[in-house]
Amino acid sequence: MAATAANSPRSISDASDFQHERTTKAEMNVIHMKFFERVTLCLMLAALFLIHIEKLRGEESPTGQPPAPERLICDGLPYVESGVAMAPVRPVCDFLRAKLGVHDGLLTIVKTFDEPTVTRTISMRIGGKSAQVWDGAASRTISLSRATESRLGTVFVPAKFLVEILGGELLTDKNFKPVSIKDGERIGNFISNYDSPYTGGDAARVIISNRVGHTLSLRLTGPQKLRIEVGNNKKINLRVKPGLYYYQAGCTGMQTIKSARRLLAGRQTIWAWGKN
Repeated sequence: MAATAANSPRSISDASDFQHERTTKAEMNVIHMKFFERVTLCLMLAALFLIHIEKLRGEESPTGQPPAPERLICDGLPYVESGVAMAPVRPVCDFLRAKLGVHDGLLTIVKTFDEPTVTRTISMRIGGKSAQVWDGAASRTISLSRATESRLGTVFVPAKFLVEILGGELLTDKNFKPVSIKDGERIGNFISNYDSPYTGGDAARVIISNRVGHTLSLRLTGPQKLRIEVGNNKKINLRVKPGLYYYQAGCTGMQTIKSARRLLAGRQTIWAWGKN
């Protein structure tokens, strides 16, 4: 009995120590859980921060290099007439994220800008030499360096005005012909929707001369599909795949002409339009 009595206090102390040890372990587990929760939260915040930085860069590729140029597919390519560069309106609007409407000879272009947010509306009439521009409720009239033109279903507008009024930057070659547009880090290159010049040894050689008083558009459909813009009083030389071509020709003040012409292998053809 004495031994039993002697052992009783020691048993109570052991139980107390055991309970204290269990409590300490539970508290440590809570501390560890809170620590890991905080680490996880920090990692998540860091990941969100990196995602945000990449989104701000946005325009760059994963390698950090500028994005590849985009293709501005054109039914009619830009050209220069009397020192004024002209560009097809639709691919420019598409690249610069503007909405285009054409109705009864009236062009309406709408673009919303950020920082500050403002909606810009541009209104031009085909054949006109001015544009009405609204920034919200404020309006102004801008004179164009050359009248807008419509040929074979493509509307051309002075390129510098069109690109800059929509917030872009126009890039040209040494002859001031538009080749690209910049929009921040984005670049878009004007690309023809038609075939490249023919390089075969049996090519038909064609000299197209324009004397109609305005820029001429010529669309050829046959062994190749081609579209050419020929400035007034200009000549261009082409090499095309020989064969029978159906063509359409149009310019300001002239009804569209539709006909056919055979271009012979190895032969040169002078195709003159207007007065010789």
